[in-house]
Amino acid sequence: MRKTDSDVVESIAQAKKVFANEAFCYMAQILMQQDVTLLKSGGNCMTVSVYDSPRGADQLIGIGCGSSMTGKHADLIVCDDVVNLNDRISRAERERTKGVIQELRNIVTRDGRIVFIGTPWHIEDAFTLVAPPE
Repeated sequence: MRKTDSDVVESIAQAKKVFANEAFCYMAQILMQQDVTLLKSGGNCMTVSVYDSPRGADQLIGIGCGSSMTGKHADLIVCDDVVNLNDRISRAERERTKGVIQELRNIVTRDGRIVFIGTPWHIEDAFTLVAPPE
């Protein structure tokens, strides 16, 4: 999850470039003992050859804070820079972002995890809902 949909598209594009890198593919083949290839990709999603979802869903789906999460389920949610300058200057934006973070708890699977990467911008931003780093 990223703050905006355009941030998501940029992140997925960068992940796709990793799978096009010859050195990465060589290293992944050694570590996984099988070829690791990009099977399917779109603007906000991708699937690679090392794991098949029992639900047939894409393995990696990127969404922005304004996107619908209805019907989504995830074993791992990585939130990267979901708090930004707008959260610092706008109380309404801070509250909206907090609502998004709370909604993530409804889509992560029972044994799943939510990971947060980013910088707090305000004493009352969404990072107040996140456990401190271990």
